[in-house]
Amino acid sequence: MDGLFDRRDLIALRRRIYLVLVVAGLLGMVGWVMGDAERMLAAESLPAAARGGGAQPLTSGKSMDGFGAWSPDGRRIAFMRDSRIWLMSADGTGARALTRDESMWDAVPAWRPDGKAIAFARVSMEGDGAFVMTLDPSTGKAEILVKETAPVGHVAWDAAGTTLYYTTPQRLMRVNIKTGKAQQVHEVPEDWDMQAGGLAVMPDGKAVIFGAGPRVGRSVQYDLQKLDVTQPGQERERITTGGGIMPVLDRTGKQLAYRSPREASGIYVMDLLRHTTRQVLADEGRALYFHPAFSPDGRRLLLSRLLVGTTGGGPDGSRFTSHLYVHTLTGSGGNQ
Repeated sequence: MDGLFDRRDLIALRRRIYLVLVVAGLLGMVGWVMGDAERMLAAESLPAAARGGGAQPLTSGKSMDGFGAWSPDGRRIAFMRDSRIWLMSADGTGARALTRDESMWDAVPAWRPDGKAIAFARVSMEGDGAFVMTLDPSTGKAEILVKETAPVGHVAWDAAGTTLYYTTPQRLMRVNIKTGKAQQVHEVPEDWDMQAGGLAVMPDGKAVIFGAGPRVGRSVQYDLQKLDVTQPGQERERITTGGGIMPVLDRTGKQLAYRSPREASGIYVMDLLRHTTRQVLADEGRALYFHPAFSPDGRRLLLSRLLVGTTGGGPDGSRFTSHLYVHTLTGSGGNQ
């Protein structure tokens, strides 16, 4: 194949192929919701759900936007757009690309608590492996923190900004930022997966929450798991039973938002003190919500809204677009 294209054309082709693979991964999630992803795509009678279910759009167009993350001061948002890390103001204006390497796929940005660095996952489209990266949001300068042989799923900082956690399909890893040394914290069974499950660190740094579960057919039965990371060999505790992926905590550690990909799919918020859970956004027709992120004051959620269209509306004529939305949490007192 390399002899048929020049390098720029080949990279563009690989980017399109990788985008298809990412969308295929999202289709797996669609399948959990609808039971049959192909039937969903063929069901022209399903509503397009253009209203956004009470959430307000921040981005638009034919791009694939996702994995939004508010800066610690709430003034900026880092996010993924079509395989690169972008930065914009919290009102959706002034968007600019921070990473520009066309041979790489960059995703899942996570702000260091002091706001001076962003960690993210990088995959080489030339087959050179996966990386945990950090970048300076003011200059866009990126550096390799860890090189991995397995795909990197999600990354999350501890509250001190001295430790970074990340996931692979079967391992939870911890990196000391000063030394760059990575160590395994936990491993799930061989027939389990945690790649798309997400990751969050409790404010006191004593526990992490991640999505993991057994592979069943072509999908994974994800539920949220809590693990004490202060002692080696601790058993994980399952904290959802009806499905759970992409956990995110507010600053206080009292509120946990996540996506339920199975029955009554959508975005949920769990009160970890009162042990209550409520659905705050339901999937609607062809619109599905992913990647919740609390605003610093705890009053809003930043979300990815995937819309499965009936005609080519996304990049390269795909039938998918994904944009960032903001949803105000009713009855929320915010972070006290």
